[in-house]
Amino acid sequence: MADDVEALIGELELENVVVMGWSFGSFVTQSHMVRHGSAAAYVLMGTVSHPGALANIAHELATFEPEALREQVAASWELEATVETPEQARQLWHDQIPFQVADPTGPIVSQLIAEDRVVFRPEILRQFAAGGEYGMLDLREELR
Repeated sequence: MADDVEALIGELELENVVVMGWSFGSFVTQSHMVRHGSAAAYVLMGTVSHPGALANIAHELATFEPEALREQVAASWELEATVETPEQARQLWHDQIPFQVADPTGPIVSQLIAEDRVVFRPEILRQFAAGGEYGMLDLREELR
């Protein structure tokens, strides 16, 4: 996907681009930085992670607070590997938003849901959930 980002930049003949990635997108952004160097003028990443970050996910889900949201978040996490439609992927994201923010019961949760304009690709989510290559690459040395 990093090459797809670069191809889009080239096709649109863009200059001084900003490459931005959130969560899974941060993995794509990191790969773009490694593969295409200074092609982007600016890079923004949110919920950035590294390969070891998912090592304790079972524990993180089992101890997630508030307890009232724990089952919702854990169940949606389990369904990622079998998601079929963009609508299903969107619902999984909405169910997981509390897990992704500092205040899982705060107003940011409903705001992110209300302002969601993401184009969801279930096949990408399935690959990522099944332990696909993206997100599992340790690019820390290359990014130094």
